[in-house]
Amino acid sequence: MNTILLRASRNFFLRHPWQLGLAVTGIALGVAVVVSIDLVRNSAEHAFVRSTEAIVGKATHRIVAGPSGLDETLYTRLRVEHGIRHIAPVVEGYVTVARQQKRETLTLLGIDPFAERTFRDYAWLDNLRDQDDSGVLIRLLTEANTVVLDSTTAERLAVAVHDQLELMVGTRKTSVRILGILATSSSTSVYSLENLMLADIATAQELLGMPGRLTRIDVVLPDDHILIVNRLRAMLPTGVELLSAAARNESVKQMTRAFHTNLTALSLLALLVGMFLIYNTMTFMVMQRRSLMGTLRALGTTQKQLFTIIAGEALVIGVVASVIGLLLGVGLAQGLLQVVNRTINELYFLLPDSNLTLSASVMLKGGLLGVMGTLLAAIPPALEASSVTPRQALMRSHLERRTRKLVNKASLAGVVAIGIGVIIIYFSGRSIGFGFAGIFVIIIGFTLLTPITTVVLMALLKPVLGKMFGIVGRLASQSVVASLSRTAAAIAALMIAIATVIGIGLMVNNFRLSVDQWLQNLLRADMYVAVPGPTSPGSNFYLDKNLADAILALPEVNEVSNVRRVQIESETGLTDLAAYELNEYAYQGFRFKHGVAEKIWPVFEQGDGVIISEPYAYHHDIQMGDSLQLRTDHGYHQFKVLGVYMDYGSDQGVVSLSRRTYERHWNDDRYSGLGIYTVPGTDMEKLRTKVQQLVPDQNLWIQDRRKILQASLEVFDNTFVITEILRVLAAIIAFVSVFSALMALQLERTQEHGLLRAIGFSPGQLQALIVSETGLLGLVAGVLAIPVGCMITTLLIIVINRRSFGWTMELQFSPDIIIQGIVLGLLAALLAGIYPAWKMSRTEPAQALRTE
Repeated sequence: MNTILLRASRNFFLRHPWQLGLAVTGIALGVAVVVSIDLVRNSAEHAFVRSTEAIVGKATHRIVAGPSGLDETLYTRLRVEHGIRHIAPVVEGYVTVARQQKRETLTLLGIDPFAERTFRDYAWLDNLRDQDDSGVLIRLLTEANTVVLDSTTAERLAVAVHDQLELMVGTRKTSVRILGILATSSSTSVYSLENLMLADIATAQELLGMPGRLTRIDVVLPDDHILIVNRLRAMLPTGVELLSAAARNESVKQMTRAFHTNLTALSLLALLVGMFLIYNTMTFMVMQRRSLMGTLRALGTTQKQLFTIIAGEALVIGVVASVIGLLLGVGLAQGLLQVVNRTINELYFLLPDSNLTLSASVMLKGGLLGVMGTLLAAIPPALEASSVTPRQALMRSHLERRTRKLVNKASLAGVVAIGIGVIIIYFSGRSIGFGFAGIFVIIIGFTLLTPITTVVLMALLKPVLGKMFGIVGRLASQSVVASLSRTAAAIAALMIAIATVIGIGLMVNNFRLSVDQWLQNLLRADMYVAVPGPTSPGSNFYLDKNLADAILALPEVNEVSNVRRVQIESETGLTDLAAYELNEYAYQGFRFKHGVAEKIWPVFEQGDGVIISEPYAYHHDIQMGDSLQLRTDHGYHQFKVLGVYMDYGSDQGVVSLSRRTYERHWNDDRYSGLGIYTVPGTDMEKLRTKVQQLVPDQNLWIQDRRKILQASLEVFDNTFVITEILRVLAAIIAFVSVFSALMALQLERTQEHGLLRAIGFSPGQLQALIVSETGLLGLVAGVLAIPVGCMITTLLIIVINRRSFGWTMELQFSPDIIIQGIVLGLLAALLAGIYPAWKMSRTEPAQALRTE
């Protein structure tokens, strides 16, 4: 009997190769999406760890100060006067390679090679490629503007030893000479030296404009370091602090955690679509053979044998599809990695170009998801097919009666599931995982409401279609309900896929609209001036403090505002600080979520108050009226929170204060950017030229408001490229799987179509009927997907984005995206009906009815 079952199974798939191929494709795509996202996330995190270890080395702690850095005499005092040996001075900053086609940013690390052996092995320069190590080391210490690069960066920049490399350091152009190139070896393979430029402390200080200053002092302390830490802290002057290196690394890593979490969640959402469609496909594969299984049962096949053969089919399909999915996932990850790295570089910090890192755990997880998902999808139909009697299996009416009896129960279960999902979200606090779990339960609840909704819609459409298309219209609507056991599953699967496409599309569109409106309101000046290069608050770049007065003296300029952006480091993490000198126009650029602007601004300018962005307030659980402690150059100080304003510039949040308040607590009179307010009718190009001529020896970043808006939205679009890719993949998964299911549904009804031909239906009428039926399925799925897609959008915005990034967004429902979703459903359904319609119109009635 087992041999007969295996042959029956084999013959079925041989007769339906396209259906088998489409099923495998749907499962493989679902696995590929999850695997690719996990591989990309792991690779990006691995690159971050390796690059961080290259810069931090073996340091356990770091001595830091405010935005102006440390006085280098502190290092001398600690080492000489107090005898602390395991410390090393560091000067760190960004430089940009001036290339014609593309600007590349490198991290310049200024070190004392003689103090580095404890911290960074490669900094001893004993791994130089084809050069005398000791000679290079001496020249690096004695010759000005000399540097060392790693081999990967040198090859990418097409430079060799003794070449000159043109750099942009802040607003200044300068040139450095490459003394040596570090080759990768066992001693450096644990690091990522890519995008790293080494120089002597004095050279780095000169290049970065930090004479006599250090960025930090690295420290290595033993495991039992509590007493040593307290002793060392007592030696430090006011405003200088000893911090854990691990805490700093974790805070930097935290920046991208929400980004990676959302990627994972979106990939799982795509997998949810894939799994439901897998269930749909496996159900059809079993139901198509219901009569055959009834015959086999009548011939003596046991329930256990039938269940085993169906589960075996699912296992084989799941394994084959998962292997293909793993291969597709690796290929997809290769392309997505560059997109993710570019996004991280634009939004967070400099990340080296990393190669894809394969992970056995990720591959195992993806494979298990595919195999187990397919098996789980096959269990319900297998149980149903093996549990009925042979007589019931041979009677299609039994299955349909049973399905109709379950409609009310399914509807009740759907309502309960939606309620449970809402409860999960409501009581899940700030958990992103439980938030997504609640959304998934609600989606499942809506799928259980699909049968009753289909019955109601078909009852409403039947008279309308009858008047419009006659008997073909009535039969089309009636057959959808008559085959509810098949059509309900197909409609639900397609509905989920379309709803996911609509939901993600609307979420991204709402986010873009919110960012656009925020930028339109924020950018009040007509032109902005800044330093070219990285926009990170931790950047060492700044403008000449006299430039603002020179610009204000130009006849085309009415007013000038300025901002200083810095990063304050403490044991609680990194805090982005923005110090503003604003005018009446600039005040209007802030939209307060909590607080009244008229009451906030006078205290903001005169007192020790700050305003915080919405993400900062959310992540740190701070409200208006609370006190916020920050480390200043004069020690820790409490600042009162005057208000909370909307901001989409940083998902970590920003603390903003007035320029007066900033200069009272920090010894820093530099600017990061200027806003220029012009006389009406000013020629912006001529003004740009004039501003640049004020500092002819510097290269400024000068842009008008319109171009900044355009560039900012381009960065936004680049950020969501991967989301759009996932959305397209979800649509492809939907199209492939639903195409398979709907085509199988029509091919299964060969005898019914043959009967219609026998009683007088013409080939054209039969084609119209089949296409109309599948079109109705697509239309119903599209109509149902609209509220579900809008629900997904609402929950993604209110729950997931809020918990991930801390900001709120405008909620608008773009009709274009909704229409795209409905068109997708109709297109998939109509195309699924073309082949059966073409085949049945050419099949003789006698051939179709030969088994009757």
